Amino acid sequence: MRLEELRGVAILPVIALLLAGTAEARIVKLDIQSRSDPAPDGYVTIAGRAYGEVDPANPLNAIVQDISLAPRNSRGMVEYSMDFTILKPQQGNGLLLYDVVNRGFPLSRLVPPLIEGMARQRGYTMVWSGWEGNLPKVNPIRHTMTVPTATQGGKEITGWVWFSFDVSQPSPSTNFALAPLYTFNMYEPADLNAPDSELTRRRGPDDTPVVVPRADWAFASCDAAHPFPGVSSSQNLCLKGGLNPQYAYTLRYRAKNPLVMGLGPASIRDLVSFLRHNPSDDAGNLNPVDGTIKASIMHGLSQSGHLVRTFLSLGFNQDETGRTVFEGLNPVISASRVDSNVRFALPILPPAFRLAHLRPAMQSPFTWMPEYDFLAGRFGWLLERSMQTGSFPKIMHVFSSSEYWNQRASLTVTEMNGRYDAWIPGNVRIYHIAGTQHTPAAFPPTRGVCQQLMNPNDWTPHLRALLVALEQWVLQDVEPPPSEIPTVAAGNLVQSDARSIGWPEIPGVNYTGRFNPLPLVDFGPEFDAVNVSGVLGDRAVVNPGMSYQVLVPKVDSDGNEIAGVRPASVQVPIATYTGWNLQAQGFAEGELCMNTGSYIPFPNTKAERAAARDPRLSLEERYRDHAAYVEAVRLAAGRLVSQRFLLPADANSIIAQAEASTILVPKPTVTLAVTGPQNGNAYKAGDSFILTITAPAYANKPVSVAQNGAGPVQLGVTDAQGNWSVSGTWGATDIGSYTQAWYVAGIAATPTLTFSVTQ
Repeated sequence: MRLEELRGVAILPVIALLLAGTAEARIVKLDIQSRSDPAPDGYVTIAGRAYGEVDPANPLNAIVQDISLAPRNSRGMVEYSMDFTILKPQQGNGLLLYDVVNRGFPLSRLVPPLIEGMARQRGYTMVWSGWEGNLPKVNPIRHTMTVPTATQGGKEITGWVWFSFDVSQPSPSTNFALAPLYTFNMYEPADLNAPDSELTRRRGPDDTPVVVPRADWAFASCDAAHPFPGVSSSQNLCLKGGLNPQYAYTLRYRAKNPLVMGLGPASIRDLVSFLRHNPSDDAGNLNPVDGTIKASIMHGLSQSGHLVRTFLSLGFNQDETGRTVFEGLNPVISASRVDSNVRFALPILPPAFRLAHLRPAMQSPFTWMPEYDFLAGRFGWLLERSMQTGSFPKIMHVFSSSEYWNQRASLTVTEMNGRYDAWIPGNVRIYHIAGTQHTPAAFPPTRGVCQQLMNPNDWTPHLRALLVALEQWVLQDVEPPPSEIPTVAAGNLVQSDARSIGWPEIPGVNYTGRFNPLPLVDFGPEFDAVNVSGVLGDRAVVNPGMSYQVLVPKVDSDGNEIAGVRPASVQVPIATYTGWNLQAQGFAEGELCMNTGSYIPFPNTKAERAAARDPRLSLEERYRDHAAYVEAVRLAAGRLVSQRFLLPADANSIIAQAEASTILVPKPTVTLAVTGPQNGNAYKAGDSFILTITAPAYANKPVSVAQNGAGPVQLGVTDAQGNWSVSGTWGATDIGSYTQAWYVAGIAATPTLTFSVTQ
């Protein structure tokens, strides 16, 4: 074959694609409903509704489940619409960051320190849009999407729906939308009283489900005023005797009117392609960011990150003219895909322990390399479609520790037997942020329904640094840091038993090695596991004795993880930080606390450690004093900056937090001296007194006192040497008994004063 002929063969598919593009999917109308005045940094917020249409005959859209059963307009197109928000810089750096909304909510707008501040400083154009078709507009900031309902020859379609739920306290009934973030419209049962609807319960995923008699539950809402069987409702379930927080319940029923939810990823493709390339819509409305975008990145956290992986694997990173949509992908704290493209899709459900243990989305292929699943007998890889079309992006995949325990993250980085590490392609980087949980807990942490305090170790500063590295990779072709993950080859990705992981015997900690297992599951003959698409059967069927090998990161003698990007808090620890926690008594005791880690503080002193028989060194044995602790944090933060895992501004914040902490800062002391007669802690009206605070480490800090159980009241401020005093004379109005707890800068002083004043 001559070179000219070879070239012709290469461009024939492109020509065919361009010819097919005469009816290409696109945004036909961009309805801008609000435009803010410029903020002090020049950014303008633009919001509205985007209207699009998809050609069901185009091969690129054939993957959308039930697209052929959706109603069509006069042009033969399938229509959809969704909310959008654009954060436009006065002068940007050319990067469009599409931030996938999580259950309709733009998390980086709800938690501004997450990435928005950094993005604004660097001049990103940020975009959000709705992609789930079953979300009500419960909040103005929520981004919703409207998609059509599939019908069969104009007739109603029915099919099986099943999902799991639990309650946090005993309750007579529950709404299927368990929290404000999760509020969604459940598919309506075809028959509220159908005898083949089924409710089962179990404590953990390994337990055999127990069937609840059909006569003992109803699609209904019930309470004290409306006892079982309650008031009929398609969005609620009422159980005779009430729901118990020790159990996870699985509901299975025949529903009607499936939504064409697979249009969600297609709408993201079309919106971003429009913003990058189209000057205006069909009505002549101008594209507000036309001509300003050089490249784009798709970023998503948790459920949103699952969608990032799904978007790529389904082939949506190529628009209908053959152009690449995103040059970079950033799935974060996400180790599976999402079932947005099945009939009766429920992408809102978390792929977590107990609640979605057997939901579709955690099927092979798991890795970024080609993979043959010998258990299921299928071949595939997440990059397959993008490699075929030349639309493969640069990928930065970020895990917290919780994904290994709760979401089987090891299957992304090993072959399914866990015997050797997966090959990581050159366009992929994977980073494990050691010692972190799925969503960092607030500080000081609480236990909630868990046995241990929840893990406050924060991975978000490292996410910001990695996003900057991805930006530079995409815009300037600057290589990011190498992948940092635990591996089988290094011996730090292991079985979860205490001996293999190296777990120390910490007093008060019940270590069981519990993780979220993954058996081979059959979802029926019409389910396409490779693409997480198709039609689900009436239930998930577990294949006995056929499971994938899930591994977890190895730990050091403190119980902290050895491998990955180790935050300053892990390099210079004050506690053991894990990606797992167990549920407490009164709940599903001993089962995993969903996506939650543990924070297990070190003893303060050597004496405390010896008394508790804790094998971990105390704080004073590690760092000697507060200044040495701060210096160790400073050095660790500096190393992370040099490795490009931390931005200088975040490093300064981490150092400042260490300086402001009370780690190894001596507690202030309280002295009460009396010049008149004294009998122990008994004083008389007329006695003079001097009360002194001695707090050398607390210069210019507020002094407060809580008396007889009342809340603390601020009384003054220490001087430059950390001292404060007050003098006076006990009067007749002071007669009484007192217990006073003194605080300096919110730190309890010692001792607590107990005394009385008599006539």
